[in-house]
Amino acid sequence: MNFEKHVSPLHMFMLINRLFILFLFGFVVSCTAYHEAQIRKKLEPIEFVDIPSGTFMMGDFYNQKDSDALPLHKVTVKQFAMSKYETTYSQYDTFAKLKNMPLPDDMGYDRGDRAVVNINWFEAKAFCECYGYRLPTEAEWEYVARSGGKDELWSGTNDYREIDEYARHVDNSLEYSFYVGEKNPNDFGLYDMTGNVYEWIGDYYPQYPDSGEAPVYADYSITGIRIIRGGSFGTNAKRNYTRVGTIDDMQSAMMGFRCVKESR
Repeated sequence: MNFEKHVSPLHMFMLINRLFILFLFGFVVSCTAYHEAQIRKKLEPIEFVDIPSGTFMMGDFYNQKDSDALPLHKVTVKQFAMSKYETTYSQYDTFAKLKNMPLPDDMGYDRGDRAVVNINWFEAKAFCECYGYRLPTEAEWEYVARSGGKDELWSGTNDYREIDEYARHVDNSLEYSFYVGEKNPNDFGLYDMTGNVYEWIGDYYPQYPDSGEAPVYADYSITGIRIIRGGSFGTNAKRNYTRVGTIDDMQSAMMGFRCVKESR
């Protein structure tokens, strides 16, 4: 078959043009991936704790009066790993400088290993994704805060008389975030799941479903309201099932985050 007789000059031009575009796109993606890989090598390490899979009853297990955390429903969480500590200024500053992003306000206090604050949801998401990680789902966060879905009101204890051993909250703190890991960890070995700073969740802020299992990672893009969990130095010690909705581009001196990664 004579190829030239069956392919017009116009078709040949379109074919060559398409191949060039595909080559250029592949080159750009390759360069971007290489650039991100080089940045990732310079990021500060994050210490993770492996979390086993499990099934638990998510929501207000205590007295079932928190309408925002009802109905109580069964959720199965797959194995994953969560950052042992809340993200620090030191970790975030390194990321921001490498990405030419503005540094978050420290309000005149120390940076270093203090829990980073004044970070919105998009910035928290970008930080985690730069490492190849992500923000936790709401189900993952509550499962870990409750040390594997136990009927645990605060992360590490059910006894409010012990809360100062586990959490920075309004009754034992000053007006800024503290260094991470200064209080006792919960049974999974994670610190500051209750108090110090609120933590951004990956999910949007839907109501719980009336029946069946809750979506593990719901993406309801019709609203910009995201979820924060855990309470902070400026609030009372929030219970593990307490949900708070806030706009995704909000920055606050009481809001930080931690990352999770998939298990291999």
